[in-house]
Amino acid sequence: MLKKKTLKSVIRNPFLSLQSISIRYKVAFHLILGTILITVAVVEYAYYVARQTVIDQFEKQVRSATLQMQSEIQNVFLRMDRKELNQEKAFDIIRNSMVGPMMEIRLTFRQSDNDKGRMKEQIGRMLGIFDPRISDAFDIKEIKAQTPDGLTEYLVEKRPGGEPLGRVQRLDSERALFRALDPWLIRDIYDGYYRLSRKDRQTVRQGFQFEIVRNLSVSSLRLGNTGYGFALTAYTPEWMIQGTTYPRDYTENAIRSRYANNFSETGYTAEEITRYKEAFGQTADENLAFVSRDMKERHTPANGLIAVIHPFREDEDLDNVQFDGTMVVREMMMQRQGFYRYPWQNSGETSPRQKLIYLTTFEHPQLQQPWVIAVGGYEDEVLGPIQSLHRNLYILLFAAIVVFALSSLAFLQLNIIVPLNRLLEGISRIKEHDLTVRVKRINGDEIGFVTRTFNQMVRLIADHETKLSEYARTLENRVQERTQELSETLAEVQQLKERQDGDYYLTSLVLNPLISKKVSSETVSVDFRIRQKKSFRFRKWSGEIGGDICIARSLSLKGRDYTAFLNADAMGKSIQGASGALVIGSVFESILERTVSAAVFRNHYPERWLKNSFRELAKIFLSFDGAMGASLVIGLVDDRTGTVYYINAEHPFGVLYRKGRASFIETEAVLKRIGIRESTESQTVVRTFQMQPGDVLLFGSDGKDDLDLGDGNRNDDEYLFLSLVEQSGADLDSLTEQLGRRGELTDDLSLLRIEFSGMTDRDGRRTLTELINHHIKQEDYAGVLSHAWTYLDEHPATTDILYTFSYAFRKVKDYATAAELGERIYLREPDRPGNLVNLAYCHVKMSSHQRAEFFAQKALDLDPGNDVARRIQDMIAEARPSQGIFN
Repeated sequence: MLKKKTLKSVIRNPFLSLQSISIRYKVAFHLILGTILITVAVVEYAYYVARQTVIDQFEKQVRSATLQMQSEIQNVFLRMDRKELNQEKAFDIIRNSMVGPMMEIRLTFRQSDNDKGRMKEQIGRMLGIFDPRISDAFDIKEIKAQTPDGLTEYLVEKRPGGEPLGRVQRLDSERALFRALDPWLIRDIYDGYYRLSRKDRQTVRQGFQFEIVRNLSVSSLRLGNTGYGFALTAYTPEWMIQGTTYPRDYTENAIRSRYANNFSETGYTAEEITRYKEAFGQTADENLAFVSRDMKERHTPANGLIAVIHPFREDEDLDNVQFDGTMVVREMMMQRQGFYRYPWQNSGETSPRQKLIYLTTFEHPQLQQPWVIAVGGYEDEVLGPIQSLHRNLYILLFAAIVVFALSSLAFLQLNIIVPLNRLLEGISRIKEHDLTVRVKRINGDEIGFVTRTFNQMVRLIADHETKLSEYARTLENRVQERTQELSETLAEVQQLKERQDGDYYLTSLVLNPLISKKVSSETVSVDFRIRQKKSFRFRKWSGEIGGDICIARSLSLKGRDYTAFLNADAMGKSIQGASGALVIGSVFESILERTVSAAVFRNHYPERWLKNSFRELAKIFLSFDGAMGASLVIGLVDDRTGTVYYINAEHPFGVLYRKGRASFIETEAVLKRIGIRESTESQTVVRTFQMQPGDVLLFGSDGKDDLDLGDGNRNDDEYLFLSLVEQSGADLDSLTEQLGRRGELTDDLSLLRIEFSGMTDRDGRRTLTELINHHIKQEDYAGVLSHAWTYLDEHPATTDILYTFSYAFRKVKDYATAAELGERIYLREPDRPGNLVNLAYCHVKMSSHQRAEFFAQKALDLDPGNDVARRIQDMIAEARPSQGIFN
């Protein structure tokens, strides 16, 4: 049976206990949890979509209502412009339409006792402020018995006639509230109020808490239960610059930018800028603090943000109205356009509600200040139905979850738990070595299949136990026979291993002499280290074999001394790699020997010699049809100047060590490795690099980067080698040791080190460059060429100057020399348009039309709009009939 875990056992070892909790509880828990999560996700998503839809619709309603209010105000002012209405009547129509007609006017006055005579006298004086005619035209009548706290309510009646005018309510022992309810009296007070000056109206408001109450229920712009429209007279703060808006142009970044640019975008004069800074801050920080204070602190007196239209606070200065530290009405006035959301808590409410309004402005010549118009409502009023639905959905869905969970548990009990318990009981009997047990199958489902398989397994176990008993009786004879077979096989393997090591040994005897260093230069020193991955032992000899090879040798080209070098990594391990290295070494040694022995092979510039050597290696490897391949770097170092010419065929980038810092001398691979067709078909590019005295160049195979760092991690940081070069000071022994400490080598490793110790004449180069540039400006090409060979002799790596000399030779009609220099440039920079055109022209003049056509077309491929290349093609076309065939 499935064991039930007690709370005590779960607490003692929670992980193991939870693992062995009954499957019925695990399944039930995951079913309920999954259903709850899915339910919550679905309900919340549906609620989010519905809420967003309702809010979007509400925003449209708010905006539409605001624009309707603006339109109605505009229509009334048009009637006023046509003299159909005076301003007083126009404002009356707007207020009655927008926020409803007046229901009552409230005034609070001080009254410390219930003396009706004194109360009548006080009310008379108060009403006389608005209209002296009504100061004594009423009586006061008590209509409610005194309450235990001594407060009484009175009726104010018109005299004569006894018609009710309003009521008086005692608020406390010191104050009483007069509510004007009669339409005639309300109108009279209202008109009298607006006949007062702004200062007197403010005094009345403060002295009597004057309040106009309108019937919002008949407003033409009502939104929801408590939404309404209003209009404010808008003032412009003195610190606000014309053409700017708040808050966009008064953020910290905007203010700092304005001060940094000295108000250039404002159009202010210097005097106006000075006055502005004196008034509102000499620095951006002071201006930011001033604006922040003005927007957040209370104004004394208020700045005149008057509610022209409002159902509850008409004609009140709302400049200092705030909620939770935010001057909400002031921010509305500053924004003036668009939606504005803010929390607001009305009197009698326990918590703030989110309110949405849409703002726009209205201007008219008869208005001293523009109006900010807005209509808004509370979001909870429009969200109420979907919030109720949201809550009810949770109730219904969780009820469904409970029903689903109970039915699922019942299903699990009948179809899974009971069959599993029977299987567990059978397993327990097998653990007690009872192989006669059989479990009764209830259903034909998956668990029924498991039950049937279990019974078959028990039968197989019983059969195997029988066979094992038989094997035990014959085991000793079988072990002796197998030991004899293994001994014979081991002897055969040892014989094969000895033959293989012999092959390795013979191959190493041929390969090792090819790894040679025959350098006699006084300024260039070459050293290398090779550590092949495969080691072997044949009889009394031991060694290594692999595909890495390094070769260096001094030679002469065109009477100039060079140091040739090669570092290659042949494809494959052990004997395969060694075969590739053997081919590379043999061919390159043949090229070197041929160059040293035959003058015809020494009459090449370094670029041409490198190209020919690389092409020969690539062609031989291509003949193996992909069975062999290799990455390599092959190069020449000018012993006199330290100029390096080299070709890199998918070999790791070279590293320059200069003044204690290591860096790559290349950024991208140009050529593919030899042995594949792309290598022979692609353009061969000879790179150049100028070494300085004390510089060290390092080339190496990818074995320097393929390090096993342990725990299954391999090095993938190409810059690790640079840091090791710096730490070792570019010393090969130290560098090899540090590589071994960082990780285990997983491939053959070869490192080739070139150090230049000669001298370079920088001052002479600068002087020659200035002379050459002077002759170029004078178009004195003969003067340019007078320095050509001197310059190239000392600074052959400068391709731009090489091109200048080629062009100068062309101008003096020495086309052969110009073409020879141009071909050198082409090997370095095959996509240089100017050189291609120059070469094409020279070959035309030398009647080498095929070569000229090649360079002209290549220039047009790079720059289809090259008119010079097209003219050269025309020259070739004109030459065809007279030449017959091209040279």
